[in-house]
Amino acid sequence: MKIENKKFKGIKFKNKIFIKLLSYFGLSLLLFSIVIGSIFGYIYIQNTVSLHKKDLVERAYKISETLSKIWFENRDEKNVDKDLDVERKNDAPERNKNKFLKPNREVPKIVGNINGKAFENNIIEDIRKDEIEKSSEEKNSKKLLDEKHFHRHRIVDEKDNNVKIFRSMRMIEDIAMGEVWIVDAKTGNIVQGRNEKGQPFSYLKLPPNAEETIKKAISGETTTTENFNDYLNENSITVAVPIKNGETIEGVVLLHSPVKYMSSALKSGIYTLVFSILAALILAGISAVWLSISFTKPLNKIRNTTTELAKGNYEVTTQVNQNDEIGELAKSIDKLALQLDKSSKESERFEKMRQNFIANISHELRTPITVIRGSIEAICDGIIKDPEQLKDYNEQILSDSIHLQRLVNDLIDLTKLQNTDFSIDKSTINLFEIINDAVRSMKNISTKKGVKINFSLENAIEEDRYLFVGDYQRIRQMIIIVLDNAIKFSNENQEVDILLKKENNKYELKICDSGRGIDSKNIGKIFNRYHKSNTEENKNGMGLGLAIAKEIAIRHNIEIIVESEQYIKTVFTFLIPINENLKIT
Repeated sequence: MKIENKKFKGIKFKNKIFIKLLSYFGLSLLLFSIVIGSIFGYIYIQNTVSLHKKDLVERAYKISETLSKIWFENRDEKNVDKDLDVERKNDAPERNKNKFLKPNREVPKIVGNINGKAFENNIIEDIRKDEIEKSSEEKNSKKLLDEKHFHRHRIVDEKDNNVKIFRSMRMIEDIAMGEVWIVDAKTGNIVQGRNEKGQPFSYLKLPPNAEETIKKAISGETTTTENFNDYLNENSITVAVPIKNGETIEGVVLLHSPVKYMSSALKSGIYTLVFSILAALILAGISAVWLSISFTKPLNKIRNTTTELAKGNYEVTTQVNQNDEIGELAKSIDKLALQLDKSSKESERFEKMRQNFIANISHELRTPITVIRGSIEAICDGIIKDPEQLKDYNEQILSDSIHLQRLVNDLIDLTKLQNTDFSIDKSTINLFEIINDAVRSMKNISTKKGVKINFSLENAIEEDRYLFVGDYQRIRQMIIIVLDNAIKFSNENQEVDILLKKENNKYELKICDSGRGIDSKNIGKIFNRYHKSNTEENKNGMGLGLAIAKEIAIRHNIEIIVESEQYIKTVFTFLIPINENLKIT
């Protein structure tokens, strides 16, 4: 049965990792926002000021070019008009002269039939006088008219030009979104700019820093400054660019742009940044809460799992599947729960076996003790008087005493071997001699059962070469336990084969029998304490022999392999480590 953790339903804000995580996230995000906001604000302000100055320079150059066109084109038009007037005045006498000298085509018709040269000359002279007088009057009248017309035209042109320049300056200032000053490079006067009297004034009257800016512009250098703030009574950025007529610098344009226009743009950008950071912090805060919950949720599951484990419920699992450190921790907890579950079930099984063992050993102890007591009481009471019967009673008492002694010794041996603090007496021993000793000890039992024991060496070597470091009596006990089982479960006239050989730097000892065999389901259990088969052959067994043999093998680094086919063959193989440098002492 798997018990799932309860879903995360709430957060207790007291000594929780959630609060720490949320605080860490919040402080990190706040610090990040402050740093990013400061860096962005600084870069934004510097970039905005730089772009504003660059834009002012471009506008100032446009104004300079525009003023240059307006002024110098008007000047050229005036010069052209003056040249035309001069030419007109100079050409007037020639035209009149030509007019006077031009012959009259009517004259020949008038004087064609008149004879006499004198008359003709008189007539021509009279006509010339009349023409000269008339021409003189017309000339004076026309000169007067031309002078009046020229004067009136010049006044109108000057008025139109002033109006045109005035309107152009107003339009330029409106477009430039700033105040425009114009400095005459020749006179040094500011002919267009701030002056309470409305009169041109010299830039030399400006503060020294402002004066230096104009001098640089007159020399052809474009400058940007804030040195006019005191004079303008407001914070502003001033750009000074030269006005050129070809390669000649005729003047300077000063464009004053109040900082308030730029400040509004900066404020707008800063407000946008602040609102963006606030929005980002809100979203990041929501994400931080979600991440904190996501981080603590598996920890809560692990905590609930460990709580269940502490209560003894070893079937609980964390239900956490993550590929990170928390996931690894959850897997470790699940493995621990699985091991505890196995250990718990194993403990339950051992407890059951222990109870069965106590019941069995109680019976085993009670039975021989009862028999011994009854036999002794019968002897003591004088009931048994026949010598043969008395002998049988004595033999029974001896047999039951040996059984009790063996049972007690097995319990003591198992307890000692399972105690790692209990040391065993190791020395250099000959494995061949130990096996021969064990075979001799089991000879009587095998003979009574009708079982033959065969001991042989494969690839035989000198007997003294089967050397091994161990406890002689314990190794002998281990071999006897396995031999006893082999004889016990063999049928009459069967054989038990013992084979010893050296292979792959190990001694290989095999004990084979052809008896009942072991069920494949029970092979892994035969070395457990109190485990025994419920057969007639093993009715007196206590299930401790193979457990003792296993403990002896473990203390000597011996590996035991069991192979069995029921009613065919059972093989116990002992793989014993070799030390080639050993010698019998």
